[in-house]
Amino acid sequence: MSILHRLFYGSTPSNFPRVRSTDPDTSHAAAAQATDLAVDHQSLIMSALDKPGTIYDIAERTGLDVNQVARRMGELEILLLVRTEGKAKGGTGRLCRVWHGVPFVKDIMSVAESMQISFEAATKIVVDLYIDDLRLRKTMDE
Repeated sequence: MSILHRLFYGSTPSNFPRVRSTDPDTSHAAAAQATDLAVDHQSLIMSALDKPGTIYDIAERTGLDVNQVARRMGELEILLLVRTEGKAKGGTGRLCRVWHGVPFVKDIMSVAESMQISFEAATKIVVDLYIDDLRLRKTMDE
């Protein structure tokens, strides 16, 4: 199970509603299934952002459709897991935003995955390591 699954297990992030309360039961069932799929896609995308790329580059690296990638990038940006910087030609020849994984978040996700611990516990470890590194650099500069 990916760190994103553990982060959102059992619920849809309220920022990303996939169904209205007035929709029929079948739509609610489909939305529940789509949430799991969306988290799978987000996880795939995050693993493909070891180097920056357009939605076309990311789609090629993950095997997802360009539209699937495009839908997830906004969600990942709201979650502060990715950012945009610069533009490059995409698959259509038009300029597209270039997406980057946020290094700090990627470090946290990597620690959580490798140690099989929660996102919160991994965050504490990574923050402590970053603080220790900053202290060491400051000491070396003095």
